[in-house]
Amino acid sequence: MTITGGSTTPAGWYTDPGGSGHLRWWDGTAWSAHLAPQPTPAPTPVVALPPVAQAPVIQAPAAYEPAMSADNQPYVPFQGSWNGREQGGYSQGGAEDFARPAQWNTAGAWLLSFSYIFTLIIALVYVVLEFPALTLQTAQTRQGSITFASVLIQLALWLLMVLFALTDRRKLKSYGYIRPASVLWILLFPPLLYLIMRGVAISREVRHGFGPLIAYLVSIAAIVLLGVGSAIAIPAILAGQVAGSSVSGAAFASSLQTGLNEQGGNYTVICPRTIPTTVDSTFSCTATPSGSGKAHTLKIEVVRGADGQPTTKLLSVTPPFSG
Repeated sequence: MTITGGSTTPAGWYTDPGGSGHLRWWDGTAWSAHLAPQPTPAPTPVVALPPVAQAPVIQAPAAYEPAMSADNQPYVPFQGSWNGREQGGYSQGGAEDFARPAQWNTAGAWLLSFSYIFTLIIALVYVVLEFPALTLQTAQTRQGSITFASVLIQLALWLLMVLFALTDRRKLKSYGYIRPASVLWILLFPPLLYLIMRGVAISREVRHGFGPLIAYLVSIAAIVLLGVGSAIAIPAILAGQVAGSSVSGAAFASSLQTGLNEQGGNYTVICPRTIPTTVDSTFSCTATPSGSGKAHTLKIEVVRGADGQPTTKLLSVTPPFSG
């Protein structure tokens, strides 16, 4: 049976003109992508002629019941025409010439779209939880800890992207897409190239599918703006944290002066306005004897105490105290 555009043939199941051996749904205007198995023909009944001359009564074959889909739902005619290369009627190009089901959203695709936002949230949680420990580390150790955490987070994100892409492709194939984007695209500049190729593959069949890509670009723009704001705000916050955790220089000088005078001296001690608390940092105070005498420079280092908290250690006195 050949049905062309403009036909008045009613919608229904007809023998597939493509030669698949199945029935294909005609929606009244165009062939759809839905196939169903051929019904088993009813056996020809054996009719016994009645003793009187009358027309034989032959039982009509049972009405054909539409086939059910994989999720136990009846096939529904596809609304629209196929994506064939011919506009006037049925194309002999094969199953891929028919319209695919109009479903393209998957959980995997949307998780890919917002993957970098998840990374940002994880990074912020790490900074909040580890900030007290990071402030007590040396600059070199702190940089090493941050680098290790960044590499670990990026590796976990890459593995999740591969998983999301596999899930998305498997779901698209279950929707009926014959040629969804290859998962290998996720290996190149993930997930941008995969989302681009995914949108191209889907739009080729249903003229949709770029929603996850647009969401990804919007999320990246938001992250860039947030990064610019963070570059300005975070240093100020850290500076405030350091200033807040610093010891008053006047209080430290008074304590140091009391200790020197208890040793039999009479000194006036002057220290920086604030004393740092970062381990391995150094600073200097000046101890000037009363009356006459040369001032002494005390070089002091911040070290980690036995309780794990910062404390101070006297490194040198120039010139040395006499006596």
